[in-house]
Amino acid sequence: MRAALAVIAIVLAIGACKPRSEAAVRIGELDGPVMAQFGRRVDAVMANPAVDHAIDGLLDAVGSDRALRAAGATLADKLSADPAVKAGVEAITAPLAESPVVTNRLQAMMAANPGMRPDELGEAFGREFEQAYASTLLGPIENGVRGLIEHIDDQAERAALEAQLFGMVGRSMNAYLADHTAAWTKRVVALNGGKTPSPDRAAELYVEHAWTEAHMIDAMVALCGDPGLRRELAAFLRDVLALPSIQVALVSATREVASDPAVQQAATGALLSALDPGTPAQVQTVVDGVFGAPAVRHGATAIAKAFLTDPAVVPLLDQALRRVWADQDSRATLEKAMNDW
Repeated sequence: MRAALAVIAIVLAIGACKPRSEAAVRIGELDGPVMAQFGRRVDAVMANPAVDHAIDGLLDAVGSDRALRAAGATLADKLSADPAVKAGVEAITAPLAESPVVTNRLQAMMAANPGMRPDELGEAFGREFEQAYASTLLGPIENGVRGLIEHIDDQAERAALEAQLFGMVGRSMNAYLADHTAAWTKRVVALNGGKTPSPDRAAELYVEHAWTEAHMIDAMVALCGDPGLRRELAAFLRDVLALPSIQVALVSATREVASDPAVQQAATGALLSALDPGTPAQVQTVVDGVFGAPAVRHGATAIAKAFLTDPAVVPLLDQALRRVWADQDSRATLEKAMNDW
């Protein structure tokens, strides 16, 4: 998914270029070997540790946005109060209290701390479980989420949204790209030994020099760290979270997942594996049982389709992009990414 976002953003910048001057170099279509090379380069960039760290920083910053966290907390309260969800959570957690893994651990803690009150014992066990959860389950859960995303069946809806985004961003960027055509033409001609290249050769030169792996790494790190981009991404997600279609899809999917017996059993097993983990491969198998459940995949697909098909999403994104472009520092970061080659 990360690589796909990068490809879309960069191809938009290249493909939207429609020079006004007949003397300008026309950049050909990015297909065949050129696009294959470009795709491999993007994959390498997205696998780069610096880019991965930058994206984590972006997600952490967006997740720390107060208004977004408040919106998420409100939704979480709504979900936890839903009778079907509440019953499903109880079905997951009730077996934990009766599990030998939990009872044995509690008995060991009581033996080691004979004067501990019941409430203190509960707090101590809770802290230990949180630590075990963080050290044992977070990694496998991230892997499970990635696998779940790959199995979301939303290709048609995603293609339709991408077509809208290409049109929207392309129209918005036409004036900007036309204003920079002269400089880019001069650069491409120079790279071609002072001669005007064919459109296909211009495409090769542009991709080869404008979007080198090192340049894309620097651009991704800079963009992910840009305060304006972080701020507007958080605002966009808040607006999306408030859409009625998204609210309905989230509630419906959570009900379906929480009420599914197979999910309940798998989730109980995953939580117990935090205290009795076995090997990392065994833990991953248990966690994959949750994210691979049909109810989870169906619910995730329903949420994705609600997002991809809501007519308010594209205008919200357009507004966010315009606010980013209006920010002087963000604009400078984008200008460097587009023109520093």
